[in-house]
Amino acid sequence: MTVPEKLDAFSKQLAEIAKGLLMLGLGLLGMAYFWPKSCSNDTQPKASMSEASQPSQSPDAPSQAPAIETSAGLLWRDYQRNEVSADSKYKGKILSVRGKLVAIKKNFSDDAYLVLETPNEFETVLANLQKSELPNASTLVPGTIVTVICRGGGMTLGSPMLNDCAIQ
Repeated sequence: MTVPEKLDAFSKQLAEIAKGLLMLGLGLLGMAYFWPKSCSNDTQPKASMSEASQPSQSPDAPSQAPAIETSAGLLWRDYQRNEVSADSKYKGKILSVRGKLVAIKKNFSDDAYLVLETPNEFETVLANLQKSELPNASTLVPGTIVTVICRGGGMTLGSPMLNDCAIQ
């Protein structure tokens, strides 16, 4: 092989390596997009069984604040129309969200979450479950209507997030 031929072969190998690294990077970005962050705090002990079925309250939250009732579709539409307004209405607040169950999944840290249907098939509402809800989640069937009590978690990459959820 002549020197120019060796250089040509070497540059082709470098191009293949660069393509592979690019694909790996895109794959990692895709995983970060589709795996919701689990925001449940399991390092604090639960005081009683009745508290375990309700989302945990922050110390400054009113203990008897009623849940804001909404549907997965309306929650998604509110965030699509105006994320700032929707955050002020839902983020950090206790929500009762009703919707059609698309899937029951686990994220990379083995935490269960529910995928709820919205008018856009590519953007869903993600409900991160409390660890104590795993037995309940295992009995759910996609296509059924579910209600979850959660703390609003804002929006991540087009999908409203619900955290610390209990299945009703």
